[in-house]
Amino acid sequence: YSAVGCMIEATTTLTRAEMCAVLFADVISFSKLDETKLPNFITGYLQPLARTIQFARHNGYGPLDFNTWGDGLFCIFDSLFKAGQFALEMQRLVVSGQWQLTRGAEKLRLRIALHAGPVYRIPDPIFPKDTFLGTNINFAARIEPVTPPGEIYCSEAFAALAAVEGAQDFAFKYVGKIKCPKNSGTHPLYALKQLP
Repeated sequence: YSAVGCMIEATTTLTRAEMCAVLFADVISFSKLDETKLPNFITGYLQPLARTIQFARHNGYGPLDFNTWGDGLFCIFDSLFKAGQFALEMQRLVVSGQWQLTRGAEKLRLRIALHAGPVYRIPDPIFPKDTFLGTNINFAARIEPVTPPGEIYCSEAFAALAAVEGAQDFAFKYVGKIKCPKNSGTHPLYALKQLP
């Protein structure tokens, strides 16, 4: 904590908090996956995911930054509309069955979570790129574990700010106040849905 705090403090003269949308996603039951199927996981999930990110960037709604670790995906966007559009594209791929571990079997299921708020953008001292830090990124990560498989859940802040931004391609359905993990409290959450 102190190291991150010092890093933010040291760079506040170079940058300031930016309003961003944050996406976290993971594959259900990845930890139970037999290691012999890891090559299939690469071809059935990671490679299609890479193509999805490239397609989104080519078409103007890709993330500013992204990272993966195992089955986890983190993305950050400069627009809530872009984040929602990308989340829906991921959901469509899951429903279509294009993401699967083996031919015709074991289709992948994802949980996708969205949040929005001010985050710090700073030069990464390890990698030659910018990195993003802040409590709003942490909160997005807390929504993902309580999201049902196949759904996109988002915070109240994301739903409200998307409306302010004028996003009209998707709608929000209130799902209730849900207790989030790691002592992060109980929060009103919404399901993001594609408009017909």
